[in-house]
Amino acid sequence: MHDSAGLLSKLVPYPSGARPWTHNKTGVLTLDEFDTIFYKVSVQGEERSLLARRRFSTAVRHGWYNADGTQAEVFLVEFSSSTGAQGMYLALTSEWKQDTTSGTAFTDPAVHGTGELEPALDSSGNMTAKETAYVGHTFIYVRYYDPAAPNKTEVMRLVQHQYRLVGGH
Repeated sequence: MHDSAGLLSKLVPYPSGARPWTHNKTGVLTLDEFDTIFYKVSVQGEERSLLARRRFSTAVRHGWYNADGTQAEVFLVEFSSSTGAQGMYLALTSEWKQDTTSGTAFTDPAVHGTGELEPALDSSGNMTAKETAYVGHTFIYVRYYDPAAPNKTEVMRLVQHQYRLVGGH
């Protein structure tokens, strides 16, 4: 049995002055909800099957608006084994490293993580910095949205904070 409330309690707290998202699903996510939110429509069924084979237990998400107009979102995905979290991390980061047309990959030695900077504007007029890491059974994924530039410093700060809260050193 998975502990959704326990995982939810490990999410980084909202920063001072931040407003939580209300237009997107946050909190505890089922396998189907996570698959729908996290993956593109074209790969959702395939990814849902892969998540199940990796022994997905539960996922949690929150997102917020900062006073300066930037936004952040954090996912924690719990698997029944560390192999599931590691497998998700390796699959995602491998994709980022191979797809050099959309962004620039980077490493974060502090959390053994990998990120990507996407300078193209999304549908909301933001550029994105995203990073992932894992600790034991937990996969960590953070996106930081900024209308001015992909903010590598901020996404790394958030991931490092989240990594410590999940139990990384």
